[in-house]
Amino acid sequence: MRAPNDPDYGQHDSRKTSEARLVHAILAQAIRDLFGPLLGYGDTALVRRDAMLFLTGTGREGQDREILCSVSGYDAEVMRKNIVSILEGSDASTLTYAGRGGFSCIDDARAMWAARKTKLVSARAKRVSAPHVVDDPTATPAPMPARLPRIVPKFDQAAADRARVYSLLVTPKRQKDIMDALANEMTYNKVLTILNVGIAKGEVVRDAARKYQGSTSNCG
Repeated sequence: MRAPNDPDYGQHDSRKTSEARLVHAILAQAIRDLFGPLLGYGDTALVRRDAMLFLTGTGREGQDREILCSVSGYDAEVMRKNIVSILEGSDASTLTYAGRGGFSCIDDARAMWAARKTKLVSARAKRVSAPHVVDDPTATPAPMPARLPRIVPKFDQAAADRARVYSLLVTPKRQKDIMDALANEMTYNKVLTILNVGIAKGEVVRDAARKYQGSTSNCG
């Protein structure tokens, strides 16, 4: 029979969404990684530390926990406070999220928590004791580096269109064949203009069958 402090107490698992069941399993595993034995893990300290950051982190470190808790219906901040309370010495049996995971290594977790707190306090003290540098309002500001003008290469769309059409004129083609090859990239009039200008410049030739081809000098 399930205990009243079990998250599933009073409701059948089938009533939960698959996402909620998955999140419940993830949260329970994180609690087991923090307080329970880590059998089969390589770096157990790293696994326990990651679980601690996930379950007790605030700000950016706590974002993943908040997202998962919102899916499963848990209050992320209440969960964090319960975990911290146990790390501070409260009875672990009050935890309602751990399922049936063991707490045989709770002393290891508490020692890691105490070391982390000491480290954070030390780092905070160093920041507070660091000398505050006040800018001298009378000092001459350092010159700003000269900014070079931004050079943006000019894109010649007409040249690009002409090159695209000319690339199709290796063999004789009717204008319809050219249009089909372009797959409506250009209008009929634009292609016709490119071909006619090419003929005028001697870059394109048109035979009696009204097929277009690049001139020898242009293709060579």
